[in-house]
Amino acid sequence: MGVAITVRIVYIATMIEEQAVSKSTKTAVEKVLRDRLGQAGFAGADIRADLDSDGDPILLIDVKYVYSDKPINSKLTYGLSTEVRKGHCKVNRH
Repeated sequence: MGVAITVRIVYIATMIEEQAVSKSTKTAVEKVLRDRLGQAGFAGADIRADLDSDGDPILLIDVKYVYSDKPINSKLTYGLSTEVRKGHCKVNRH
């Protein structure tokens, strides 16, 4: 069974391009994605730091799904970047 990458979430974060994404950030992001997208066939995510076209730091998230002929319900993805941001911020607050 193949895996298809179908969604990219761009989340602005306080990091620079060369900076590695912490394990706790990856874990928090993956938990939000798994909770929201599990029923749609969530199969994992590639998460990395980068810079946007203005040079501002961002977090790029490529979401992987198990291949399916059925479209992903937009109710599952609506507001997902906000939820990822909230999940990430909870991990980084002390």
